[in-house]
Amino acid sequence: MQAEMRMKLLSTGWRKISIVFGLILLFSCSSFSAFAIANLPASECKPELIESPRLEKNAKNRYGLSRVIGKVSKFDPCHESVNFDVSSNPSSPLVILLHGGGGASDIKAIKEAFGTARISTLSFDAFKMNGFDRTPFIGNWDRQRMIWSISIGAQKWVRRQVVSPVNDIYIYGISNGATVAVNLAGHIKPGTIKGFIAEGTSNGGAGMGLPSKLKSPLLMVFGELDNLATPIAKRRWNHPSPCRINGLSKFMPKGTAENCNRVNAPDGMSITIDDWAKQVTKIRNAELSFKFIKGGAHCIMCEPLTIQTRAEFMKKINRKAPDFMKTIGWNMGGDNNSKAELMNVIKAFMRTP
Repeated sequence: MQAEMRMKLLSTGWRKISIVFGLILLFSCSSFSAFAIANLPASECKPELIESPRLEKNAKNRYGLSRVIGKVSKFDPCHESVNFDVSSNPSSPLVILLHGGGGASDIKAIKEAFGTARISTLSFDAFKMNGFDRTPFIGNWDRQRMIWSISIGAQKWVRRQVVSPVNDIYIYGISNGATVAVNLAGHIKPGTIKGFIAEGTSNGGAGMGLPSKLKSPLLMVFGELDNLATPIAKRRWNHPSPCRINGLSKFMPKGTAENCNRVNAPDGMSITIDDWAKQVTKIRNAELSFKFIKGGAHCIMCEPLTIQTRAEFMKKINRKAPDFMKTIGWNMGGDNNSKAELMNVIKAFMRTP
């Protein structure tokens, strides 16, 4: 009888040990897989900064765009969408990559190009960090406020790294990410970030608007054929956008959206980037330069050069296209020469061989 009881107790004990060991193993494995940045200590993780905003249908929007309701996330370096690729070149600068409305896929090709050039990068997917597994069908303001909130934390985090210290830091943004980059150049303390690169900024800064002051060097790049969201014969830098697209936040720099937004001027039109460039105030060593890439359209690195209307693009993604979209441009990508020239322009701005 005593031997039988001993066997039962032993069996129960081993079951408990097995369960505990299994839980420890599962926790260890899941913790490891959650770390997109190798060897990042758990103390760096900031899960409390992750929010869960929701999508709400906007019945008034003729494009069928939804709105993002609620607080948006800040930067958590342990989020699975984060990638911190440090170059083997000890003198390499680091570029923080800000994607556009398509999520992290927008920056995949240019991230690889930076890697080939032995330039370090930090990237993330702002939509996934806000709980949207699929890229949400939303407007510029909601896209940009998610990218903005995370990019602020990302640049602060990377500046204080000691295990993988970085040299000069640059911020590159494409499309909606470019509009965020332009506003960051008017927001972040001078000398903190070496320079900002904005490719394909939304026409008139649609979303956040454009800042009234620049505090750091800013390079604005456009493909010569970039007519995304403008009349076919126009270009992003010389065409305005409806004020109703713009939102306001006290955490963002003052600028064109103050008098051109969905509340105080919903029927108005924004200033063009061309006209903004003539009046923006440059503080200290801030500079503003433009480069136009031959053979390139919108998001030069994203795909081969594709000349199309917005209606044709909508058909590709199986969405309805109102008749007016037949008159709106949606040229994308670039030829091989434009892709090489884009990287040359960026490296020249960063003074990197």
